[in-house]
Order: sequence, then structure tokens, then C-alpha cells
Amino acid sequence: MVPGLQFCNSRIGANLGASAVHRIAELQARHLTIVVISIWMIKVVIEKTVLIAVCAALLVAGCGAQSADNPLRAGRTGQLVEPPRFEKYAVTDQFKGKPAAVRLTTGEARKYRRAIREGADKGPNFAGHFAIAQWGCGAGCVQFAIVDEKTGAVFIPSFYVGPRSINEGAGEPDEPLQFRIDSRLLIVNGSRNEKGEGIYYYVWNGKRLMQIKESPINRAPR
Repeated sequence: MVPGLQFCNSRIGANLGASAVHRIAELQARHLTIVVISIWMIKVVIEKTVLIAVCAALLVAGCGAQSADNPLRAGRTGQLVEPPRFEKYAVTDQFKGKPAAVRLTTGEARKYRRAIREGADKGPNFAGHFAIAQWGCGAGCVQFAIVDEKTGAVFIPSFYVGPRSINEGAGEPDEPLQFRIDSRLLIVNGSRNEKGEGIYYYVWNGKRLMQIKESPINRAPR
């Protein structure tokens, strides 16, 4: 081969090789850019998804807080729901034996010993083997104690129940305390310690009352 031609061919080959390398590097750079952009877009989508989920959770919590003011109304639909039912907290074991002697271990229990003993002597009327003893504390006011008929233990709640206002045409309000021997549910109807007025739902766990719901009631205008 002519030396000059050989020189030209080597130069052309070198130029083509350099061009190919440059082209490959350019394609790799574009590919890397596409990968980076894709990762960024996936990250944005994930962040927005998480944000939407958090907002949805807060919205649901907000609706729950609003409905807590009226537990008989369910969420955003405004549909009325059933209040707690006695059957949901049913007990099957009912005490049939002789009531144990009442244990008056606190000053408050001793103060109301006569009413507590009289209520306990009548036998169980609440949650299988407990007796709710009631006594008056004023006009329409009721205090009460829960007595374990098996052991004689006495529990006195931290509140008394005041009377409910009567709206014109609504008739007499329900009894201040509603309960059954075959259920652990206690319904308090009125004002507790003269604060607020409503229907309060409690469940007895054998040692104390646990409030599960409440439904505030507006006082009648005077």
C-alpha cells in the first residue's frame, strides 16, 4: 500500500473511533439523565401518595372528633346509629346464693351504710352478681353504689346524677340509672355533679366503670 494512503486510512480510523467513543459517552449520559429523572419522578409520586394518605387519615380523625359530640350520629353520612345496647355486654353467670356481708371500708361507704346494705340485701340486679344501691341526694338527685354480692366489696362512683331538664311536650325524662342483671352496661341519664347534661354510657369491668360514649343534651330554655 502506498505510504500516504496508509497514513490517511489510519487517520480516518482514529477519527471514526473517537467519534464512536464520543457518541457512546453521549448516549450513556442521556441514559443516566433519564434514570435520574425517573427516580426523581418516582420519589415525587411516593411523597404525594404518602401526603394524600396522611391527609385522608387526618380527615377521618376530624370527622370522628366531630361525631364524638353526638355519638348517635355517624361520621360524614349523618346517619343515625344505634347507641350501646345491653345485649352487647351481656353476662350469663347470675349469682343465686346468699349475698355476702357488705364491706364498709371507706368513710363514704360508712356514711351511706344503711342505703348500701338495704340495696345489697335485695340481691343482684346488675352484671350478674352485683347490686346497684341507690339513694336520694336532693330533688331529683341520685347517688349510688355498686356492691359485689359474692364478696361484699363496695364501689362508689365519683359522681352523683342530677335531674334532666324537661322540654315542653317531651314528657318525663328517662330514669337516672338504667341497668340490667344480665348486662355490664350502665346508662346514666342526667347531669353528673351538676356539670353538663346528657346520656352517658358506662361498662362495668368488675372493679370500676369505664365510659364508652356520651350524648350531650341541650338544656331547656328558662
